[in-house]
Amino acid sequence: MSLTRLQQRIVFAVTVVAAVAGIFILPAPYQLWTIVVLLIWIVAIVLIELFRARPVVLKFAENEQQLESAWRYGDRVYKDMNKEYPPLVTVLAWWKKFRHGTIRLLDTKTQSLLAYFSIWPISGEVYARLKDGTMPETALTPDHLKPHDPPFEHWYIADICRRRIRNCPRKFNEYLVHALISGAFRLLKREGDLAKDFFVIAHAATLEGENLLKRHGFFKEHPSTLPAGIRSIWTGEFNTDALPNLLKRHDDFLGKYEKELSNQLQK
Repeated sequence: MSLTRLQQRIVFAVTVVAAVAGIFILPAPYQLWTIVVLLIWIVAIVLIELFRARPVVLKFAENEQQLESAWRYGDRVYKDMNKEYPPLVTVLAWWKKFRHGTIRLLDTKTQSLLAYFSIWPISGEVYARLKDGTMPETALTPDHLKPHDPPFEHWYIADICRRRIRNCPRKFNEYLVHALISGAFRLLKREGDLAKDFFVIAHAATLEGENLLKRHGFFKEHPSTLPAGIRSIWTGEFNTDALPNLLKRHDDFLGKYEKELSNQLQK
């Protein structure tokens, strides 16, 4: 039977208290052994926490097969909503210009796709046209991407798609989003793709998408016109120096629920 993180902490705390009490109560020869056992226990707990595998892992789409797998899932989701989705040939062309544009969230054990995040560097001019509503998402082509000379200041989120885990509370689906967003920006920062000050834009096609962007620091724009099929336009301004603090709440959420998600994925 596996223990929850709270139970593990309780066992650890009781052990420490008992060991400290033993140091002061037991005869001198046993005090040394008590200290040794306590140190071994502390080291074991630290190593377990450091090397404990997380239930999910983030990776870039590294080849066309991985990209196509993510695209097929997104295409199916959009078709279920009766919304237009870019053809595979277009997404492949985007990916060939910027290989870090599709970030996949995988089950650590099975490597099955749980969610993916599609984000692309664009010029300031394209960003402005998307922001004022004069350019619909469907008008974007690979030529609008900026494939060279990172870091990039302006970004366009094409979509965030996640798998619905059956028969599980809402928090598990929220976990996937938190893991995807926090991990994706960390990956992009690690690769040197993010400018110190960077701007992100997304077009929300659903109420769920609007709520998601609002919860994660985006602000709703109010252009005079909206492209067809779009509910609203959202933008966010971020700074890489402040990114750790911004992502802390994602990490807090992950730490709280990752044990439950691990158990859920094993079912």
